[in-house]
Formats: sequence, structure tokens, C-alpha cells
Amino acid sequence: VCVNVFFFSSRRRHTRFLPVSWARRCVQETGINAEYMGKQILILQMKFILLAVALSAVLCLQPPVWPNQWQASFNESSKYFFIQGETQATYYYDWTNQNYRVDREDGVLDRYCGTVRKFQRTPCTHYVTGGKRYLHFPEKNDCCYCCDAERGCGLLRPDWLSNAEYTGNVQSDGIELESWALKAGGRTNIYYNIPDDKRTPYRMQIFPNNTLSFNTSTYQDSIADPSVFQLPEICTPKKTCPKFSLCTPFRACLLYTSDAADDLLCVDLGGRRIIKKKKQ
Repeated sequence: VCVNVFFFSSRRRHTRFLPVSWARRCVQETGINAEYMGKQILILQMKFILLAVALSAVLCLQPPVWPNQWQASFNESSKYFFIQGETQATYYYDWTNQNYRVDREDGVLDRYCGTVRKFQRTPCTHYVTGGKRYLHFPEKNDCCYCCDAERGCGLLRPDWLSNAEYTGNVQSDGIELESWALKAGGRTNIYYNIPDDKRTPYRMQIFPNNTLSFNTSTYQDSIADPSVFQLPEICTPKKTCPKFSLCTPFRACLLYTSDAADDLLCVDLGGRRIIKKKKQ
């Protein structure tokens, strides 16, 4: 209002006032209380600063990095052709000692276990230890060697989301989440985390087949019992998984791991990272 008085008043003498005189005249002619006007200007300044800080936080927000050790239970929904359903599972991750384990109550919903024990609804556990991946079926007293880290069957790096794009915050189940999109292998994987100090994992969507929803009450950034990585005696590299399983293509094709974004073909949140070797 006072700016309008200064610039648009029909009285030309307004343009000759010093700032103090102009402010006094402005208050007199508009009836605005000077103290009130000062408070309003201060409020506008604070809103501008907060907006600038919020915008800076969004622009500078970095993708979450997994702790070197963590574990949590999760619910997994899967759909592969005519096989679909849900299962309960537990995720164990130990980058420090290069160990990994995932227990699924129903292995038929996993793309690896399901191609070893076809159409058999039985528990299945993935073990990655010593750079090798094994599939263990405890109820069947069976275990087979799937593939190794050189062929893309190792662990995801803690910073595997480094090339992910922040797509904003979303609300899910009444919880505010950060959303990240990672394009790989011709598809987009979506990762959600709680924006707390731990960047707690909340959900992974591996399009078009899988959704992993973590039970945050079970999340802990350590391994409660390191013996969970102890490989069953029945598991040995000499016994490979069946020829007509998903493990066979990986054992037959030498891949290598890399951090180069243009090399990345697929990130499988089951634990492997597949990188295509560049042509010379």
C-alpha cells in the first residue's frame, strides 16, 4: 500500500521526501500502523528465507546410502505370468563381511527359487557368502550353487542408489516418504525411504513384477546374530542349480561390476547387480 502511495500519489511532493519522511507520510495517509507494517515485512522476509532453505534442501538432497549392516522383515508381492501371490520374508545385509541372506516363506514367488523348485510352494533362502550365491530349501533338505559375484550374483553396494533421481515426497499409509527412481534394464525401479536420520527403507517396487514392503518396526542397522550367514553344510559349489533355472544364464555369461552409470543394465533388489561389459 505504501509503495502505491509513493509511486502513484497525485501529490508530486511525495517524490521529494526523504525515506523517513516518506514512511511517516505513508503511515499518515494510509492509516497503517508503522509497527504492524514492520511486523508484516519481517514475516514476509522469514517466509522467503524458509522457502529458499526448503528449495535448497530439495536441490541438494542426496540419495540414501545403506548402512554397512542392517536387517528387517518385509512382505513381498510378486507376479510372474500365471504365478502370483504374497509371502513374508526377512532381509539380512552385511557389506562389511560381504554376506547376504534373504529368507522367504514361499520360494515359488522368487524368480530364482521358483525356477529351481518349479510350482513348489516351499521356503527358500538366498545365501551370498565368499562371493557365491546359493539357494537353500530347508524343508527339502536341498541346496544348490547358483552363480558368483563375477557373473553378477554378488551384493549390492551400499550406494547403489547413487544414480537415482529424486521424484519428490509422497504419502503412503499416513507416512511421508522420499521417492527415488532408478532406471535400469529398460525399466524403472522405485525406492521409498522414511526421511529420518537413518533414511529407513520402506518400500521397493521392481517393475513390473515385485514389491517389497519393509516392516519398519523390525529394522535395525546391525546384524543381531551374525551366525545367520553360516552356510548349511549341504551347500557346495559342486552341486549347481538345475540347467533349466534362472541361475544357468548367469553362470554361462561373464559379467563384471562397475559404478559407471552408462554400464548399468539392471539392478535386481534381490541382491545382484548386473553390469554389461563394454565392447572394445
